[in-house]
Amino acid sequence: VRRLYESGCALWVGHTNADSAYRGVGQAAADAFGLVDQHPLVPIRDDEAAAAGHEVGLGRVGRLEEPMTFEAFARRVADALPHTELGVTASGPLDQTVETVAVLPGSGDSLFDEVRASGADVYVTSDLRHHPATDAIEQARHEAGLRARGIRVGLGDVRIRPLLINTPHSAIEALWFRYALEDVPAAIERTTGERPDVEWMRINTDPWTLRL
Repeated sequence: VRRLYESGCALWVGHTNADSAYRGVGQAAADAFGLVDQHPLVPIRDDEAAAAGHEVGLGRVGRLEEPMTFEAFARRVADALPHTELGVTASGPLDQTVETVAVLPGSGDSLFDEVRASGADVYVTSDLRHHPATDAIEQARHEAGLRARGIRVGLGDVRIRPLLINTPHSAIEALWFRYALEDVPAAIERTTGERPDVEWMRINTDPWTLRL
């Protein structure tokens, strides 16, 4: 950073601002997984975005155009991501039919309550820790069992929800570059009148280099 400012070079960093934006990290992942009828998982009020007809906020919730098995959808997620040694992991019955999906690129085990409230069949996120993930899937199994006995709890039918898909953090966030390489230079051009050249550095920044 010091070398940049000493050389008169600006630095813009996309993090939560990119997570929440229209055509941001969440939407890029949801689009890559084939979700339609999308809305933010955690909406954020933004008058400028609203005036343009865009909903913004953390994550996305949408549905698949056609229901599929949980295993088939997990494989779709894996196929959409750049390769990492860590790979994709999934928790839940592989033959269960899924249709509604919540996506939060990055560390998402703090938003299980919001995901349950959305009624999503599957939650795709990253960095799921042992205890929060175990608690979440066991709660989902328990509530599904109660619904099967006619006790109304949670949302939906007797299926277990949400099932969990854990992705490499860097891989799912990298999906945004498909939009960022167009949108960020366009925003700079609108502001300054000059459009910068863009280079996508395809370095694998996942920390894991071996899986045994």
